[in-house]
Amino acid sequence: MLVAALCLLAAPSLLEREIPQGDLHLYPFKSEDGTLAGEAKATAPPKVTSDHIELKVGESAEAIECALVRGRIEPASRVFHIMEALKKEKITLTEAGLVDVSVVSEAPLLTIDVLYSYGAALGELKVAMLSSSGLSFVCTQDTAGYRSTFRTVVQSLANTVHDPTRDIRPRKYHQIEVVKSDGAPVGVYETVVQEADGGLEERRFRTLIVPSGPGVVRTKEAESRQFERDGSVEDGGYSVASRTAIAIAIWWTILVAVVARVWPLEPIPKGAVVTGSLLAAFALWDLASTARA
Repeated sequence: MLVAALCLLAAPSLLEREIPQGDLHLYPFKSEDGTLAGEAKATAPPKVTSDHIELKVGESAEAIECALVRGRIEPASRVFHIMEALKKEKITLTEAGLVDVSVVSEAPLLTIDVLYSYGAALGELKVAMLSSSGLSFVCTQDTAGYRSTFRTVVQSLANTVHDPTRDIRPRKYHQIEVVKSDGAPVGVYETVVQEADGGLEERRFRTLIVPSGPGVVRTKEAESRQFERDGSVEDGGYSVASRTAIAIAIWWTILVAVVARVWPLEPIPKGAVVTGSLLAAFALWDLASTARA
């Protein structure tokens, strides 16, 4: 039988569960190779590698798993493929959409909530994505409830996480706009201007995640680039995402996560299997997702 994240008929009290704020403590962390450092709130010291962080939030909830990526990610594309992967598992999506868009450490932080059903059971997948030219992350928790706790933890991580070995070009101009529809967040627009090749480079990033019916969202990801040199402006190209490899990677991750919940995997820790799958998925993403003109 499905356990943990799938709660029978998930009573409202389960969806409203939270960790008492007093149980969360701010823990500093640093990876052994020195390429990842910061601090985050949790109920126990984080488990950290150069590209992964596990944040424990009590005994009754799944740990928050975060995959770290150097450079930007494409939040809307990732949400699209997560949703498609869930559908392939014959999981019914009942509600999905952005629940919060904020600016943390001069980068957009998007939080998505997905309610889903599997037979008579209801589950909840929470996803948070920070997209930055320095260090980005995707954090997930597959447990009903703990919504405020999840946001508190990922925001604390976003405040300080960085790669001490990575240099970022200074910005001449930076603007982040939260896009709303009927008062609810549906995306983010970001514009960055930096010095480059004897002139200025302007890059614009557009992310939209718009609800379009029960358990359905429409997503759009766009990026443009222009250069200004000696008073003239020229197009700098565009980017596209390859979806096939990404869909396979995320489908595999979710499949293994579901299997890890249903069948015993001793003596192999379940967390190790799921974490390994996440890392494989994001490795495939980095290899296949972006082609730039």
